[in-house]
Amino acid sequence: PEVEVPTDSVTTPVDTIPTDSVSSATQTPTTEVNAELINVFPNPAKYFVNINTTVKGNISIYNISGNPVEKGHTLSLVGSPTKIDISHLPNGIYFTVLKEGKIVKAVKSFYIRK
Repeated sequence: PEVEVPTDSVTTPVDTIPTDSVSSATQTPTTEVNAELINVFPNPAKYFVNINTTVKGNISIYNISGNPVEKGHTLSLVGSPTKIDISHLPNGIYFTVLKEGKIVKAVKSFYIRK
C-alpha cells in the first residue's frame, strides 16, 4: 500500500499508514483516533523530538515505509513532554503513533531535516 504524504499539515489520517508492515498491535480495531491528543515538536526536527500528550500511553515512531524505528516509549506524565533521540535517523517523514494498550489513540507525522 502507498502512504499519502501531507503537504500542508503535520496531521495524518491513520488509514494512510501501511498496515502490512506495521506491527500487529497497530492493526487492532481503533476507536477515538484523534491527532489533537498528541503534539510533536520541533517540526521539522534534527536530533530529537518532544512529544506531549493529553493521555497516557506508549509511543512508537514509524518511517514512511511503515517500519518501526523507535518503540516502547511510555508517556506517563500527561502534559509533560517526553524527549526522544532521533539523531540516528535519516532525513524523511515519520509517523508518531500513540497507543493506549493495543488501541491506537493518535497518529501524527513529523519531518527530519538535518
